[in-house]
Amino acid sequence: MKKINIILLMLVSLGSIATAQQHKAVDIQLDVLEKNGPYVNADYTVSVNTILIASCQSVFLNPFLKNGDSLYYFQPVVINGTDRRRTYDRWIALHGHKTAADKPFLINTGKERNIVSPFDTQLSYREWMKNANLYVEQTVWKCGDFSREIIELGTLVIADEPVAVSPVPEEAAVKMKSEKRVEKAGKAYIDFPVGSSMLDINFGRNKYELAKINASIRQIEKIDHAQIIEIALTGYASLDGSYALNEKLSRERAQALADYISVFFDLNLSPGQLLIAHVAEDWDGFARLVEQENVFRKDEIIGIIHRNENSEWRKKRLTELDGGRVYRILKKDIFPLLRRTEYKVTYLIKE
Repeated sequence: MKKINIILLMLVSLGSIATAQQHKAVDIQLDVLEKNGPYVNADYTVSVNTILIASCQSVFLNPFLKNGDSLYYFQPVVINGTDRRRTYDRWIALHGHKTAADKPFLINTGKERNIVSPFDTQLSYREWMKNANLYVEQTVWKCGDFSREIIELGTLVIADEPVAVSPVPEEAAVKMKSEKRVEKAGKAYIDFPVGSSMLDINFGRNKYELAKINASIRQIEKIDHAQIIEIALTGYASLDGSYALNEKLSRERAQALADYISVFFDLNLSPGQLLIAHVAEDWDGFARLVEQENVFRKDEIIGIIHRNENSEWRKKRLTELDGGRVYRILKKDIFPLLRRTEYKVTYLIKE
C-alpha cells in the first residue's frame, strides 16, 4: 500500500484544472474565503451522509489554495466505511504519519447517519494569493475501483482592497463607503412525511440538513460589517406522483423552509427579501442524475426524456421499462435526490 502522505498529496500536475462533481455522500460548502488585513480566513463545512458510504469505501478530501504554480494545502479529510476504517487503522498503527501536517481529520461511518464538520482556518496572506481559488482534490477508493476529481469551491475575496474613487472638490467631499455584494448558494435535502409539507426538525435527516443552512448563515454573521439582504429558496419535488400533487408539495415545502428561517433567524427580512420559488418536476435535474449515477438502462431512460416533453407520457414509459424494475430503481436511488430546496443567501459587506 502507498504511504499515506503520498495518497493524500497526489497533486502532480495542476496547471490546468477541470472541475467535477462532489461524491453523492459528501457536501462541501464554502462559507468564507476572504482576506482581511494580513490574514486569509478560509471557513468551509464538510457534511457526510454516512448511509451512502459503502463499507469498503474511503473518500479522501484534500483542500488547497492555488494560483498559478503556487499552492497552500489545508488539513486533509478522510472518510472511511466500516471495513476501510479497520484497514486504515492497522496501517496507521504500523506506519504512523510522516509529519503532523500529514495527519488528516478522520470521519468514520457508524451509528451516526449524518455528520457535519466545520473547518475554520486562518493563514498569513501572501501576494500570490490574490485571485487564488480554493479547490478540493477528491480521491475515492471503492471495492477495488479508484477515481480522482478536482472540485472548485470559490475565489479568494479581498475584503480590504482599496477602492479607487474620482477626486472631488474639497467643499463637496463626503465620507463615502463602498459595498460588496456576495452570494452563497447551497442545497438542503429536507425530509417530509409522504404527501405532507409539515417541516419536523426531528424527522429523517432534517437536523443534519438544517444544520448546513444554519452553518451558512452563522458564518456570514461572523463577517465584519456583513448584512444579509436576501434569501432565495427554490423547492423541488420528485417525479413520482401526479404533476398537480408535485406542484403543490414543491410550493408548500419551500414555504415551510422559508417559515422556519423566518422564525429561527432574526434577520429582519421583509417579504420582498425572502424569495420563494418552486419546480414541480425537475426533468433536467433527473437527466443529469441518471447520467452521473450510471443507472440501469440509462440510454433508454435518456431516450424517453428526449423523445417527448409530456410529463405523464414520460412517466408511463419509465414505469413500463423492464416490467417496472427500472422505475423501482429510480424511485429508490434517484427520486430522493430530486426532493430538495436550493437556497441562495445574498449579503453586503460594507467597507
